[in-house]
Amino acid sequence: APSTTTSTAFTVAPTSITLDSCDAVATLALVGGLGLGSYFPASGSNALNVRVNGSTATIQRQDVPNATVSSPPLFSPINVAFSDGKSTAQVMVTLTDIALDPLCP
Repeated sequence: APSTTTSTAFTVAPTSITLDSCDAVATLALVGGLGLGSYFPASGSNALNVRVNGSTATIQRQDVPNATVSSPPLFSPINVAFSDGKSTAQVMVTLTDIALDPLCP
């Protein structure tokens, strides 16, 4: 008989986070889908440093390239997507307080 493999849907947890400072870091779990080694950030913002290491992702504020002291505050929330190469999962990132500053002092 042919073998079939069943996989669980690709998900990210939590699906919403808040960054309230320039050194705040959020850690997320990536599970299911095509599995370990297939996960990567699929979209984001140049105001966020998004990384994947195994089944864990981190999201942190970073300076916006070419921002100046007169740059307007960042838009919030920012949607970040992760993928396993087959499907995507969204995370809503809300910026508050000093994290809205493009220069992120």
